[in-house]
Amino acid sequence: MRDVASIPTPQTLPAEFVEPLARTATQRGALGHRVLWFEDIGSTNDIAMALAESGAAHGVVVAADAQRAGRGRLGRHWASPA
Repeated sequence: MRDVASIPTPQTLPAEFVEPLARTATQRGALGHRVLWFEDIGSTNDIAMALAESGAAHGVVVAADAQRAGRGRLGRHWASPA
């Protein structure tokens, strides 16, 4: 298991996402019951994997405004500019 202490502290979810997430909560079920938002992160996949390996609940979403070391499908490089 990975150490969750190594996961950066998420920032406050931007206001424009709060109401839509609250409004659609029952339709989404477990997906997005908890959203971890980062302004800038290396890889959302790395954070999601660490959370999963540490026993995080199903449906946690990791999102970021920008990724510096993201990976797409089949290990392809993924970059999202800020």
